[in-house]
Amino acid sequence: MTTHDIDISDDTSGKDAEISDIVSGIETCDRMIEMAESRLNGRIRNAEHERIRIQYIKAISTHLRTKRSYLKDRELEEMAETVADLEREIGRP
Repeated sequence: MTTHDIDISDDTSGKDAEISDIVSGIETCDRMIEMAESRLNGRIRNAEHERIRIQYIKAISTHLRTKRSYLKDRELEEMAETVADLEREIGRP
């Protein structure tokens, strides 16, 4: 799933701000991952540069975990909306 797959246009539960925050967080993670990945190119010639390279790899890992968390939050929001819609259809309050 990419950030382009997320549709925040039809919010029936009044959670536009939350969904917008999730999408914004995903986009921020994508930018941070791209920036860190761009720093990993090239040969490493000394130990200090290798330590820095490892820090960038750790940063990518952290941002990927954060992005995955945002995607899970969005999926849970979608499930909650689906359950609410189904409950309305069968007449539950």
